[in-house]
Amino acid sequence: QGTLDDEQASAALLQAGYADTAEVYRQLQALASSRAYLNMSTTGQTRIDHLIPLLLGAVGSSDEPDQTLVRLLRIVEAIGRRSSYIALLVENPMALSQLVRLCSASPWIASQLSRNPQLLDELLDPRTLYSPPQRDAVRNEVRQRLLHIDSEDLEAQMEVLRRIKQAAVLRVAAADVMEAVPLMVVSDHLTDIAEVMVEAAFDLAWRHLVARHGRPQCGDTRVCDSGFAVIGYGKLGGIELGYGSDLDLVFLHSVESAARTTNGDKPIDNAVFYARLGQRMIHIINTRTPAGVLYEVDTRLRPSGASGLLVSNVDAFADYQREHAWTWEHQALVRARLITGDVGIAEAFSAIRGEILTRRHELDKLR
Repeated sequence: QGTLDDEQASAALLQAGYADTAEVYRQLQALASSRAYLNMSTTGQTRIDHLIPLLLGAVGSSDEPDQTLVRLLRIVEAIGRRSSYIALLVENPMALSQLVRLCSASPWIASQLSRNPQLLDELLDPRTLYSPPQRDAVRNEVRQRLLHIDSEDLEAQMEVLRRIKQAAVLRVAAADVMEAVPLMVVSDHLTDIAEVMVEAAFDLAWRHLVARHGRPQCGDTRVCDSGFAVIGYGKLGGIELGYGSDLDLVFLHSVESAARTTNGDKPIDNAVFYARLGQRMIHIINTRTPAGVLYEVDTRLRPSGASGLLVSNVDAFADYQREHAWTWEHQALVRARLITGDVGIAEAFSAIRGEILTRRHELDKLR
């Protein structure tokens, strides 16, 4: 607040544990003169004035206080207009302590918190913060939160999925950097979260299209279970997801399109229905909203790559694997598995995968 001269400020910061006191002092002066601070209400500025000394004291005893403070000041700027979050940190020493620990241990966590300040709510209870959520718990939260949103408000539904995913991943990361869970379990939790989000995207897309066009028909009078399945490849299929991993997805359907349409008031060809289903799923997962992207989606592992159909018939998929696929595409099947969808397609896919992976190869040709 400018009550100390440069020499006094430097001495105070040195005593608090900082090394490059001139740079730390410059950072603090920059915050005090920033537009974010000057545009705050009187209440907001007062709360910041209370927070900064607490923050300086807590960060000074961390492993790398100079770097950690820079990360935290970015978060303070990000939450400046939400003075309730400033109050949360001032009034909850445990939350402030958790924030400092996490930002000291992980620049990735610090960047997530600065981009998504609402995640600070997760700091209030260390019992849950360092306990990664189980798959069923994430699934139940998705179900409960979506119940309170208009079924036609896709944007709000997408926001909810992103917020739930961010909070769940933060808990995994917190447990990871604090070594509260074994390293090998981290990818399991991240994969579980991704699978729940893919399931939710499928459910939202399916409900929308069925409401508009009816259900695909598998026979003259029989509607399909869903006739659609999502196959995970790569790190998703191998249960090896990292924090920044994209999702390698392949979409399959099991319904012949010839003379088959949906049974709604606005019927469309089955193949068109499934193509739109795949497109809508990608839109739900891949579109950037105020909360960011749920996941980046890569569908280039589908038959014929980027030039092929987005959603393939399972029989056509089998034919492609037997007659046209490259060696690397057969290798990719090693980590491929069902993520969500029709059980019948899952069984058919498993049989195709088993057939291809147990083929005898001409070694010279393979080399």
